[in-house]
Formats: sequence, structure tokens, C-alpha cells
Amino acid sequence: MLRTGGALLLLLLTRTVPPCSAFRLLPHHFRPTNLQPRRRPACLLKRQLMVAGEKEQETTHIPSSAFARQNPLSDRFDVKCFHHIEIVCADARSTARYLEKGLGLRSRAFKNSSAGKSDSVSYLLQSGTGLRVLVTAPLQPPEGSAVSSPGGALESREGRDGGSPGEVGLCEGAEFLSRHGTAIRAVGVEVGSAVDAYAKCVQGGGEGVLLPAWFDADSGERLNAETASEVGRRAICISEVRLYGDVSLRFVSRSPSLSPSEELRFPGFVLSGEGDGEDSDFLLRGFDHVVGNVWDMKETMGRLEEMTGFHEFAEFTSEDVGTVDSGLNSVVLASNNERVLLPINEPTFGTSRKSQIQTYLEFNGGPGVQHVAIQCEDIFESVRRIRKAGLVDLMKRPRAEYYADTRRRMLREKVVEEGLIDAETLECAEREGVLVDCDDQGVLLQIFTTPLFDRPTLFFEFIERRGCSLPSSASSSSSSASNKSERSGEEEEVEKQAGGCGGFGKGNFRELFRKVEEFERERGYS
Repeated sequence: MLRTGGALLLLLLTRTVPPCSAFRLLPHHFRPTNLQPRRRPACLLKRQLMVAGEKEQETTHIPSSAFARQNPLSDRFDVKCFHHIEIVCADARSTARYLEKGLGLRSRAFKNSSAGKSDSVSYLLQSGTGLRVLVTAPLQPPEGSAVSSPGGALESREGRDGGSPGEVGLCEGAEFLSRHGTAIRAVGVEVGSAVDAYAKCVQGGGEGVLLPAWFDADSGERLNAETASEVGRRAICISEVRLYGDVSLRFVSRSPSLSPSEELRFPGFVLSGEGDGEDSDFLLRGFDHVVGNVWDMKETMGRLEEMTGFHEFAEFTSEDVGTVDSGLNSVVLASNNERVLLPINEPTFGTSRKSQIQTYLEFNGGPGVQHVAIQCEDIFESVRRIRKAGLVDLMKRPRAEYYADTRRRMLREKVVEEGLIDAETLECAEREGVLVDCDDQGVLLQIFTTPLFDRPTLFFEFIERRGCSLPSSASSSSSSASNKSERSGEEEEVEKQAGGCGGFGKGNFRELFRKVEEFERERGYS
């Protein structure tokens, strides 16, 4: 009977209607001939069978103690740094105001129907030149539109072979919100060539989402490839591939006429005049890493490695990071220069409580971005200003025992002796509720928010890394050999600190898990 029930469950799961996102932004004449409607992932069926007790989870992951970090310089294309994230929500204006007032971000530009766009509205929030957040909402579709009729989702996307950030179709936005709530739709990365990045990813088995599209860097006008390649033309190119779930990895690149130090303007956006882009009042300066939750970590990791060439930067198992109640497995993928870091988590099973990652996946309607780590110039001052603003809630302060253990650990690992951290910093960390960890190269200071919106899904991490200074010659070793011929000849800014300095908080996971579990129990999520 169990086998019969399992077969019936498999039949039901594989007879799902293809979602809009299976064909997102790809016109019919560009769709691969072998593209099929996305079936329910096999790993989801695996999870359901595990819950039913039919089989146990395989444990073939490498614990962090046995992991040896290497950088094979294997990127398939030239990767520079994170550029932006895009959040899709129901009300862009109120969400943007929440992030402005709660985190000190400044409104820089907007894009809506008055700017020539009728399907969505989007606001660009910024801190300096390194931290950009797009907040996008679909506008209410008119009654009787294609969205309200069967098949309207696919019809509304026909012929769209390119677009710019801040564009979301009526069906796409409505479906995304219904499935995920307020969530991150795209992770933007600046690359040497968005055309080359897209081509290499698709060649490596990636799923194309948005074909490369060129825009005039000043007017935002759509350009063809020939015009964009004219000598002296100031242009930017944008393309997208699927990262995981309904999240896109968005590539942004500039023509040789745009210097590396020049700000890239989003096509079609109008400057709002409400800020000049200088550092925010909360001392936030850029993105450190973007973490995704998936059902099957190894499948996602293998697909992204083949697609991008990113290498494994770190790996953690449930034994490294879990509590007695729940756990996770995690791996970190990194670009050659290790400025683009993509941790990936999966839930563990067979514990007394449901894994936090499983809770996320259920509330999010599948894989997605769990949290974004934001670099702070001074994390203690940032935390004080966030608390004073009173809009974004931080996780409860750790127990006193945690800081006593941390002091002993820092002394044991000679972090204090080597001058990477001092007693005053540890006292300040305890006073502000900041977590402290280290690896063999540097120190990590971190603190987390509670979920930012209604669902217990997306949250932010604030982070400060200390140590790991790079010599001036280090920047040249992180380039992608396959893309050296495409460079403009201008020297890139020298990276002052190695990516991932201080690790990813392995020593803090247990304390963090306790706080998350307390939060979930208080809110009734588990």
C-alpha cells in the first residue's frame, strides 16, 4: 500500500501546470526546443518521503574541519562584484520608505508609468556606490486583461527578448507575490561582459531568463548590439539566467567608454533628487554575500558550478552548525576574486524539530534568497542607529554564556594576542548584541534582523570583517583568464581586503540557531 501511495503521489506531483516563470521573458523564437514545463523537483518528493519515514537523508557532506580551501581561478567569465538586489513587493513606495527610514538608505531614482513604464513601479535606494536596492511592484492590471484569462501569463510575455531592472510584467509580478510574498527577485552582479556571461552560463547548462539587451547609459534608450559597440558609445548591457527557484542572476556590464569608476545608471530611471548617493547615515557600504535556501544543496551547487565556474569557498554540515533540535547543510560558492559569495543552504531531516531552512522553503513556496549580508563601516554604530530608528528589528541579544565562551575561544586561538580584536571590541560586541567569530585569517562581527516582512523568510545580516589585507599585486591574480582580452586596459581598483575574511560565522551558528528557534516558537511558525 505504501508503494502504491508513493506511486500515486509521484503521479500527482509530476502533473503540475507549468508556472509563468518557466518561460520568463523568453519569446517563443528564442526558447530552447527541449524546454519543458518545470516539474516538481525530485528533491521535494525526496523530502516528502523522508517526512513519511520511507528513507533517511544521505549524509555525504564534508565537515568544515576536513575542508581545505582552494581557489582554482575557474570562473567561466569575468566577474567583478555585486551590483544590486531587486525586491518585488505589493507596494513599492511604502516598502522603499520602510528601508529608507529603517536602514538609512537614500532614494536615488524611480521608474513608473510617468517615466514610460505602465506595468510596474520601481524605486532605487542607494548607499554610496556599492549598495543598491531596487524595490519593484506590479501595478494593478485592468479588469479583463490577459492576466485574468487562462494562458494570459504566457501571452503577456510573448516577444519580450530584453528588458531593464525594475520591469516586471503583470502576470509575473502577481504570480511571484502570490507564491513568495515580498522577496528578492534578482541578484545583480557586475561582469566584464553580460553577453559573454549569458552565453557561457547557457553553454554550461544554465537556464536563460533574459537575453542580453543594450541600453544607452545616459538616456536609457534601447540599442541594438551594433550601435552599442560603436567607438565612444556609452552603453550598458543587461542579461539574466536562473539562479534558483524564481530568483535570477542578473548580469550588468559597461561599454569600454564607461570607466570602471563611473556609476552605472539603471535604464529608464529618473533621478528623484532626494539624495546624492553618498554613504548612508547608517554606515552601510555594500553587499558581502547573498544566501539561498534550496531543497537539494548538491544539485544546486553542481548546476551553478557548471554554469559559472565558481569554486567552493567553504562547507558546513549539520554537525558543524546545528543544535540538538534542528540543523542545515551549507556550502559557499565564490568567484575568482571572492567578492561575489553565494552560500547555499539545505534543510536536514530526522531531528526533533523542523529545520529552519525547511520552514523557510515552505513559507516561501520553494527556493529563494534567505538573507543578504550588508557590509558595515562600523557595525557597532550601524546597530545603534538601526535600533534608534526603531523600524527594523534585530535578533535578541545572545546569552551571557555565549560571550564568555567567545572570550575563551579568542584567547585560545590567539586572535587577541595577534591584535585582530581587543577586549574593548568584545565588550562592545556584548553590549550591542553582536556575534563574534574568526578563522585563520581574520575576524568576523555580525548581527541579524528578524524577518523583514510578513512571511518568516527574507532577512538582512550586518557584517564587519577585520584583517586579511591584500598586497597591491593580489588583484591581478583573481582575474578570469578567459576574459583578459575583453578588458578596456584600465586598471581595476585594488581590493583592500580578501573576500570572506573571518569566515561565515561557524562558531556562531549554534547561538544563532537558538535565537531563530526561539523566534519561531514565539511566533508559532514551528
